[in-house]
Amino acid sequence: MNFLSPQNIHVGIVPDGNRRWAKENGKMPWDGHQRGTEVMGDIVKYVFSETDIQYLTVFAFSFDNQKRSEEEKRHLFEIMAEAAIKTREYVPPEVGISFLGDLSLFEGHSFERSFRRKIQRELGTKKEVATLRQLFESIARPGESGRYLTLLAGYDPKREEAEALDQFYDLELMEGEDLCRRFKSLMYDGGRLPDFSLILRTGKDDNNRLSGFLPRLIGKNTYFEAPQIYWPDMTPDKFGGIYMDYRPKFGAERGGR
Repeated sequence: MNFLSPQNIHVGIVPDGNRRWAKENGKMPWDGHQRGTEVMGDIVKYVFSETDIQYLTVFAFSFDNQKRSEEEKRHLFEIMAEAAIKTREYVPPEVGISFLGDLSLFEGHSFERSFRRKIQRELGTKKEVATLRQLFESIARPGESGRYLTLLAGYDPKREEAEALDQFYDLELMEGEDLCRRFKSLMYDGGRLPDFSLILRTGKDDNNRLSGFLPRLIGKNTYFEAPQIYWPDMTPDKFGGIYMDYRPKFGAERGGR
């Protein structure tokens, strides 16, 4: 069954359960994160090669995740760095990539020199990339196709709103200006992202929470799916099955391809 694609299909993913998957399999927490990023690579590649999803947004690292142990964060940041580099392999060059959140959280941890050299080799650059923030900024790109991968890193909705309000109060507004539109433009994404069409959260028993996942983009037509699996057990086939179950609800007519 094929569909004529509507505009602005936006799917959000909260990939929960990496650490619990690791625990149940007798592994360290960062082994779960490693497996989770590998699965995410498969899903992202599938989305942009096999579906008509225009916007894919992933909750990669919340603001509260900084409370984890230094050892776990060190492993996690290196795993995130390797995953960010690999986005160039499985995200088509015309697809935009952005990182939203308080990226200052990723300035304090510097990669070891050997890992910095590895990043330089894989990026093919002589410029040293010492922190995860610098890496994010070097990989981000605007895109040319109207399709976007957005990764939330160090994201907290209350911080986003507070920062936007601080800027809003300092603006010189013009008479008759659309205040809502102007306020939205001050958000991390500049008001670019549309409301979610579907949010998928894994994690088993307690995965019916949104955990502050861009609540301003939850609209009256946003659907929510909570498959009872940990994220490392997700596959492109499972994801595709869930997406196609909801796909007819997004206002598309059947096409003849």
